[in-house]
Amino acid sequence: RKQELFPRPSLWKIATWVVPALYVLAIALALAGLTSGAAITLLYFTTLLVSVIPMKKVKQIRSLFDNKAKVLESYADLLKLMETTSFESVQLHSLQQSIKNERQSASAAIKQLAQYSRNLDLAFAVPVFLLLNPLFLWNVVYALKIEQWMQRHAVEIEKWFSTLAQVDALVSMGTFAANNPDYVFPTFEESLPFRARKLGHPLLPRRKCVKNDINVFRKPFFMIVTGANMAGKSTYLRTVGVNYVLAGAGLPVCAESMSYRPGQLLTNLRTADSLVNNESYFFAELKRLKMIIERLESGEHDLFIILDEILKGTNSHDKQKGSSQLMKRLVKLGGNGIIATHDLTLGELENEYPQEIANFHFDAKIENDLLSFDYKLQQGIARTMNASFLMKSMGITE
Repeated sequence: RKQELFPRPSLWKIATWVVPALYVLAIALALAGLTSGAAITLLYFTTLLVSVIPMKKVKQIRSLFDNKAKVLESYADLLKLMETTSFESVQLHSLQQSIKNERQSASAAIKQLAQYSRNLDLAFAVPVFLLLNPLFLWNVVYALKIEQWMQRHAVEIEKWFSTLAQVDALVSMGTFAANNPDYVFPTFEESLPFRARKLGHPLLPRRKCVKNDINVFRKPFFMIVTGANMAGKSTYLRTVGVNYVLAGAGLPVCAESMSYRPGQLLTNLRTADSLVNNESYFFAELKRLKMIIERLESGEHDLFIILDEILKGTNSHDKQKGSSQLMKRLVKLGGNGIIATHDLTLGELENEYPQEIANFHFDAKIENDLLSFDYKLQQGIARTMNASFLMKSMGITE
């Protein structure tokens, strides 16, 4: 903050020296018998009034750090730890150097601010308000100190907290890696979009997590995944997506092995309608697909596309026609990724694009009126559907 809350800070600074000096002089004169107690009483009420004059400005400064002393001290402790720890990592060492200052360390400066804040809070307590404020202009002294502190460290403080935020993120990432020793760090390959063995979702319980492979080995190339309801299509897409994001963040992934070309993930998994924006689900999905096409057309090729049930907001005929045309466009533009769909006719594109499209599916078994899933990704188009069975078994239909 470069602006001054006090309109004439230099004048108030002089006042913080003059007022105590007046009390010393008044007491000395009273002891010498040269003045009466009434004069000291008059001085008291006068200086009390003086201390009240800038209270609006003082409250403005106090509001910035109101009862935040403990929080500030916690930050000071974190900065102190950052300053004194010996790091081997080049990145951490660089972050450490960014908070060092020959004039005053970051931790000492924040601790000083915490003390100023605590002392300013005291100015609003009745004993201090009635005693220290008129005697020493306590409220003005610490309001000025805080304002001077902000002016002196205005540029540095943003850097300090940015450094703490980066360290906090790195600690979280390190904790994730330490808590998952069975995860592996991916390797980078320029010519390989995405390949992984035994890929699992980090949020699924390990005893229940069924792991699958993925092999998007060239560009353009798309996996078309079909399957019955609840067979695992969407979970598989999310598994691929979350591990792609983990890898991009420099974290280990839930897999036996993984190689990929770093890029940006584009999906329609979170598409939703909006009453506020007057957008239907179908229009929101079209906007998302348009964005993907435009980015491919602009020459961005480090994109990995995950689409779940394209154009599900329209009728079956339009959906089949539109999905097929979209797939052809994505292939033509050199895209790669995974498409999950209930539309089995989309799998016929493999015959037209045998090098660019491959069919996979998740199967469901119905035996003795019991539905079961193995959640294993298999090659080919799904042949078993279960919507009618589920509706009947739940009593929705007869």
